[in-house]
Amino acid sequence: MAISKVKENSITDSAVTDDKIASGITASKLTGALPAISGANLTGVSQFTPPTISSFTPTQAANADAAFSVTITGTGFQDTPRVLLQAVNGAVVTCDTVTFNSSTEIVATKTAGTLTEGVYKIQVVNPDGISVMSSTTYTNSATPVWVTSSGSLGNAVKALAVTGDTFVVYAGDVDSTTISYSETTSVLSTANLELETFQSGGYYKARIISSSSTVLPDSVTTYTFTIRATDAGGTTADREFSISAIANTDPVFDTATGSIGSIVDSSRDSYSLDPVTATDAEGDTITYSVTAGSLPSGLSLNSSTGAITGTANAVGSDTTSTFSITAEDGVGGSATREFSITVLAPVSQTYTSGSGSWPSPFTGTIQLLAVAGGGSGGTEGHRGGAGGGGVVQLDYPVTNGTSYNYAVGAGGSASPYQGNDTTFGTGSGTDTTFITAVGGGSGNTGDGGSGGGKSHSPGTGGLGIQTTSPLISADSRTYGFGNNGGNAVHPNAYPHPSGGGGGANAVGGNSSGPNVSGNGGAGKDFSPIFGSVGGASGVFAGGGGGGGHNPVGTGGATQGSGGAGGGGQGGGPGPSPGQAGTANTGGGGGSGAAGGSGFIIFKY
Repeated sequence: MAISKVKENSITDSAVTDDKIASGITASKLTGALPAISGANLTGVSQFTPPTISSFTPTQAANADAAFSVTITGTGFQDTPRVLLQAVNGAVVTCDTVTFNSSTEIVATKTAGTLTEGVYKIQVVNPDGISVMSSTTYTNSATPVWVTSSGSLGNAVKALAVTGDTFVVYAGDVDSTTISYSETTSVLSTANLELETFQSGGYYKARIISSSSTVLPDSVTTYTFTIRATDAGGTTADREFSISAIANTDPVFDTATGSIGSIVDSSRDSYSLDPVTATDAEGDTITYSVTAGSLPSGLSLNSSTGAITGTANAVGSDTTSTFSITAEDGVGGSATREFSITVLAPVSQTYTSGSGSWPSPFTGTIQLLAVAGGGSGGTEGHRGGAGGGGVVQLDYPVTNGTSYNYAVGAGGSASPYQGNDTTFGTGSGTDTTFITAVGGGSGNTGDGGSGGGKSHSPGTGGLGIQTTSPLISADSRTYGFGNNGGNAVHPNAYPHPSGGGGGANAVGGNSSGPNVSGNGGAGKDFSPIFGSVGGASGVFAGGGGGGGHNPVGTGGATQGSGGAGGGGQGGGPGPSPGQAGTANTGGGGGSGAAGGSGFIIFKY
């Protein structure tokens, strides 16, 4: 506001003289009242009104390397302001020159090549320090930079449509403006192709696809064309590409036609068949399908790898399935080839004597049953029953082309464990892969695969499954079957007792009364796995019954009955030799007779 009152004669310092004040002012003029101060008396002094920017042109450079020259219109511009360019990344650039045309128009410039690519706001700063920032931005456009290399984009199959993202090209732009694409040549249309722009991964891209409802021409040729990338400022960049139309070749099978293998019954869930595979000269992805016939029940084809997997259903007789598999490359090429797979019915091979080797016809698992020979019976009517042969049953892994040794012993041997061993495997008895079924114990109380019964002297029958023998492998102990022989109970009230021989499924019976002998232990039923092969109804290795004795002047004695699937009853009354056991394979001996021979069954 104006200064209206000034105290007169308040300046009394005698030092204020003419030579101490500005030129044109004398001390005499500082006396008396000062004139009022108003706007008219402050010419050239800012009234503190900020400038404004209403617009500027141009708003974008077509080429980032061109000289910067922008005309700014607004109000309140002073002579001469500064013009600053504020980048969005925080950088500040000062214009090289500013031309003051009027308080409503100025022109700011910057030398060519000195303003980096980017987006800027414009700031006008008047000499009095008051400034204004534009609300809109100026873009110093960048030339689009191609990301996709020039040259071949790949192959397409003639007379087929081009779809999806098979051929994609794109360029980038520093100022992140929208990029559009166009062809500068006239080649794509001759190939029934067009450009389709889309956004992906922060870029504007163009895919080259067939025009609606069209395909490539039916000719082998190369299409060479130029695509132009144009940003929002009109800046362009061109690049040349090509696509080759080829005649597609069909896939070629690597797997020979015919049988790709057999599946044995015991390995229906763990077989190994060669996959059906094919290759494609163009490197196309191949898919597989069954187009004729069918795979064996329970199996399926992997459409990506050609592997055939699953668990084949069991069959009653060898069954061969013939089928065709088609390999397709996805672009019109295909090949078909016929194959077959045979699912084998269960096969059993039985060896009842001697030794030899069994050659495995496949790699997988067989089911093995080894039954040792029964022990020998006693020579008196009241001897204990002989033990049934020990049994080993397990799934046994084998390898195609490998031969596995076996040996089958006869019954009634005088070996350390009475009946001869029955063995199968690839090494010695201490090898964990060597299966040993120890023969039955003698009727005079012998240890064995199943122990022999105790004779008429008081005592305990023989032990079954000798866990301390070095002849018996870990697998034999784990998968073996055999039981102890029966005991002879000989108090005065019960003269002449004898125990029954142990069987694969039960211990031998103890004597239970005067002149009464124990029954033999029952054999084990393997018919669910092996059927009746090798023995009646598939029950094997029963123990022999204890022998009876009839002292002079007394009534008849009772002999023990033989165990199921094993030896016969015990010996008859009197001191005569005991009755012979029946000839059931692998059974324990009755009193006075040897048990049956051992045997081995391979089932697969």
